Amino acid sequence: MARSKKRLEELLIRLESGEDVAVRDLKSVLTQVEFEQYGHEWEWIQDVKKGHVFDDSSEYDALLKKGDFYNNKAESKRFNDVARKKFARQAESTYELALEQLQSDIERNPGIAIAYDRPASTLEVGVDLSYHGMPRKVTSKSLQNQHNVISSSGSGSTIGKAVTTKRDLKYKALKHSLDNFDSNEEYKEIRKEGVGGMVQSVQSAKEGQSSKLKQMLKNLKK
Repeated sequence: MARSKKRLEELLIRLESGEDVAVRDLKSVLTQVEFEQYGHEWEWIQDVKKGHVFDDSSEYDALLKKGDFYNNKAESKRFNDVARKKFARQAESTYELALEQLQSDIERNPGIAIAYDRPASTLEVGVDLSYHGMPRKVTSKSLQNQHNVISSSGSGSTIGKAVTTKRDLKYKALKHSLDNFDSNEEYKEIRKEGVGGMVQSVQSAKEGQSSKLKQMLKNLKK
């Protein structure tokens, strides 16, 4: 069945009413990246229950912390508009480097992906270069940690309920997909219209990634 907002909403309502959603139905409405992330997170939950320890990216976490630092300054009223815009640009640039670092680390060690709450892909619309869009550790207490889900049922709403069951995780995946549905569909059209240009852009980005990352890491050590 083709992806549609209506179908996503139907499955969310089914979960909210206490029913379950089959994995095949979930797969039919999520993007490939979203469904893979759902699988990774379920594996993570099972491993946590078994007491397993996970690899993560210390370099990404350091850059994320620095990006959050700039973001906080950008949102602070202690600075004028010019300074806040400067901090906002620094935050976005740092978040971009952080995401590239995380992608690189995951390519070397795919197991790192399950330590974070969302896909680490600069080409996935669900991830944006902002404080709200960056991947967070699933163990993080940050309010931006998507490993916590806002769910509801007939007996009332539960805000910030920890994702510990498959139903919770399915709800989170469907809600995230619905929230990003329009952006994902628009991105697919862009790919159809200009795959060649996109490939060239990605290649150019990769060429500049190494030098930018080295410079940022050098600044972090100062």
